[in-house]
Amino acid sequence: MRAAGIRGVPSICLKTLNLSKCDLGEAAAAIFHQLPRSLQHLNLSGNRLRTLSMKALGSVVSFGWLPSLLSLDLSDNPLGPSGLKAFARGLSLSPQSLPLQSLKLARTKAKAEGVEAL
Repeated sequence: MRAAGIRGVPSICLKTLNLSKCDLGEAAAAIFHQLPRSLQHLNLSGNRLRTLSMKALGSVVSFGWLPSLLSLDLSDNPLGPSGLKAFARGLSLSPQSLPLQSLKLARTKAKAEGVEAL
């Protein structure tokens, strides 16, 4: 932990976070705003994430909150085309280019329509 966080709150210098199969569902939306900015690898596979969660994740990205994110695993979530489109909107609104190198979307039902939004 670092001593100098925002407004005296300690910040965490976490690089990898695996939240796979935590059954987060739509509650994940509240968690996304708590993720440390230092995060490079985030695994959200198997959490029943849908459009609302993807809007929240997209919002976090659009505000530049995860500037170091290199890999994101969204596999095994019923995102569908609308969920992936919601996330893509956040990516497109980001003030800086996300250094994302790996995006896993296996078994998300994103279809071509969702993937094209990226």
